[in-house]
Amino acid sequence: MKKIITAVLFLFLGLNMSAQELVPLKDLQSNPNEVRIYSDKEVILLDKQLKLSTEQAKELKEILYSKYKNLSQELNSDQILQISQGVRERIRIVLGSEKYTELAKNEGLLNIITGAAYLN
Repeated sequence: MKKIITAVLFLFLGLNMSAQELVPLKDLQSNPNEVRIYSDKEVILLDKQLKLSTEQAKELKEILYSKYKNLSQELNSDQILQISQGVRERIRIVLGSEKYTELAKNEGLLNIITGAAYLN
């Protein structure tokens, strides 16, 4: 019973985390000076889930800042896909296989963090 409750709670929290942080592209494009705020919020979210080292948090801030800086421009789907794939690969390198695997279990959150959610 305890395992079932834990699993349901984990699922609920995972869905909640993945749904709360997607910044609309229009907001990014109309407020390009806010990209640092958006990237910092995502690093905080990742740290809560993955317990990042100081170095990982620093590197992820720069990766996510770059992602938002790029997404604040007018882009087509192919360009967004390219950005998303690049971010995903850089995050995989920074986190290492164990933490990346844990992040990948929450596909919604991973899609937000990488920018792939903007393709939907």
